[in-house]
Amino acid sequence: MYTKIKLEIAEDVKLLLQDIQQRLDGEFDVFIAGGYLRDLYCNKPIKDLDIFFVPCDDKTKDVSYIPAKFYINYNKRLSNLTNTSDMASRGVSQVIGLFNSKLSTPEVQFIVYGKHLTMQEVAKDMDMGINQIVYYHVREGVYATEAFIKGHEDKVIECLHEYDVVRTYDRYCRMEAKFSDYRAVGKPDHDVLPIDDQLSAVCGTYKPRTPTGSLVDS
Repeated sequence: MYTKIKLEIAEDVKLLLQDIQQRLDGEFDVFIAGGYLRDLYCNKPIKDLDIFFVPCDDKTKDVSYIPAKFYINYNKRLSNLTNTSDMASRGVSQVIGLFNSKLSTPEVQFIVYGKHLTMQEVAKDMDMGINQIVYYHVREGVYATEAFIKGHEDKVIECLHEYDVVRTYDRYCRMEAKFSDYRAVGKPDHDVLPIDDQLSAVCGTYKPRTPTGSLVDS
């Protein structure tokens, strides 16, 4: 199942994953997937860390544990989020945004699924082919799809899921800003966007989150 890709995960990130897994053992499998690993693989600056929680059974449950010293920027169930049609179809049930300035990757997002998925299914749930990579810390194993390997070999950005046109366009723009030497395949034409989005569409803009939420301390 695992590929031969070797990635140097930051030690404090490994310790964070171990702590979470121990406290939620028997409830969730805990993975890193997507951008953090992609950027390690490509030697790109890392913006944030997405940690995915997959229930060990098909029972929907919330992640109630938040590591100490983290600010909670938001903790929302799917019913309280906007633009969630794609999340619902993917089975995402909860999203938690966290911040810890002492962590090597300060911005952290918990993405909780409401159904069981395999490691391979988590990888294939990532939107762009070049994002389809997962790390499982228990075995220090990495799984990457063929689309991930080929996408980086051929330098191609391609969305492998159907989302609304505005979200899809925005995702392409964000990927193009980071991978300017890659070729976009299947990107929606700017003219098909609603007029308000045509006026506001800007590639590569990013404002980092600030720790405005409540601090978890213990």
